[in-house]
Amino acid sequence: KIPISLLTRAICAYKGLLPKISIEFTAPEYRHLTSNYEDVSIEKSIKGQIELAGCKITYAGNADLIMIANNFEENQGEIVMGIDTKPFSKDIKLPNTPYMIADVRYANGADRKFVAKLFKNKLNSDNNFYGYSAWNTSANTVGTLICAAIVKLFASDYNHQAFKKLQTIRFLDDWVFQSKVRQILKKQSQTPDLKKLQKLMHPYEKKLRKFFDTEFEIEYSFPWDRLFEVEIKVK
Repeated sequence: KIPISLLTRAICAYKGLLPKISIEFTAPEYRHLTSNYEDVSIEKSIKGQIELAGCKITYAGNADLIMIANNFEENQGEIVMGIDTKPFSKDIKLPNTPYMIADVRYANGADRKFVAKLFKNKLNSDNNFYGYSAWNTSANTVGTLICAAIVKLFASDYNHQAFKKLQTIRFLDDWVFQSKVRQILKKQSQTPDLKKLQKLMHPYEKKLRKFFDTEFEIEYSFPWDRLFEVEIKVK
């Protein structure tokens, strides 16, 4: 995450830009709570990542990008460790200006109810949607998210297919594998099974191909021969 944040900072410095980012918490009254694996509040963690990336924190009406942060209301959950938390339960209205989504209600995986609301609200990959992330620690989620969004915002030769590939990977990994499929595989065996993985991932591949209007081929592997992470290649 740190190299990616520094890459973002270098891009901003090279272009002479100071991108302005505002933060909208889904549970603003709980932004003082601390994430797993971190020693500062989720608010300070996010602000620190924005500043590290060479960006400026501002208010919504003055922002180049809005970061929607799906923060936790009790403790940060972690599905793989069996740590539950209150899932997102409100209605959500997506901005009509550029926005990105940091889903940090859980560490190491998405808030399934929150993602369901995003798809119900017709998350739009062609216009104002600038990225989603929900992997590993809060800082890792936010740092990688900002980089992708800044590249899309200021790219002089923007590749929309590359953006779709990245978001397909993020949703397949953070939402499908981390919060759903890995839990099923764990109950069956601690030994990675590629055929079982492919079978379980397939219905979600179809959903995402339709959603992003793509025909990407998708390949999986277990790079460390364990269930903690999966490598996803989108071609």
